[in-house]
Amino acid sequence: MSCVVFLSISVYFENIYYYFIIFYYYIFFFFFFFFFFFFFFFFFFFFFFFFFFFFFFFFLRIYFCCIYAYFKLLIMCAFLCIYFLFNFFCFYYLFRVEQRIIRAKRERKWVREAAQRFSEEEALLVPYNFKEEVVYDFFGIRWMVDGHWGSDHPSEFCGRLSINNDDIFSFYDRLLRRKSLKRKH
Repeated sequence: MSCVVFLSISVYFENIYYYFIIFYYYIFFFFFFFFFFFFFFFFFFFFFFFFFFFFFFFFLRIYFCCIYAYFKLLIMCAFLCIYFLFNFFCFYYLFRVEQRIIRAKRERKWVREAAQRFSEEEALLVPYNFKEEVVYDFFGIRWMVDGHWGSDHPSEFCGRLSINNDDIFSFYDRLLRRKSLKRKH
């Protein structure tokens, strides 16, 4: 995805010497955005639009009378929009993962509070996975509730189960149902 940025910018230069100049600028541009976009989101918007309008008016001034340059300019704008959408999708992906982690923490807290209302024997029914919940995103990547990356190492996931929301609430209802039956008898 990042290669389209380099290709869309370097297409404006006919001399091969400029390809190396743009390549080093591309390395700085891509890594700067890729590693700092998620932490400086608003700064990304500012720098992106500055970069966009700078090249827009720069190439518009050089190739003002060239129709072919307008076509290449539209290609560059399209590639920049694709790159912007790609970064926005990455930000949205991390945002959704964080929301799933927060929801898993909240559900784990509900189950822990519910288990404290019952006896020690009923509290033993709480699965081990409630202590360290594993969250799966829509790509199948595992995330820990405390925010760390999931791991494929077998020692870290030995004996842990992937419990979804239905399992959590069914377990909660099962405990309530058992407690209500004991109260009736």
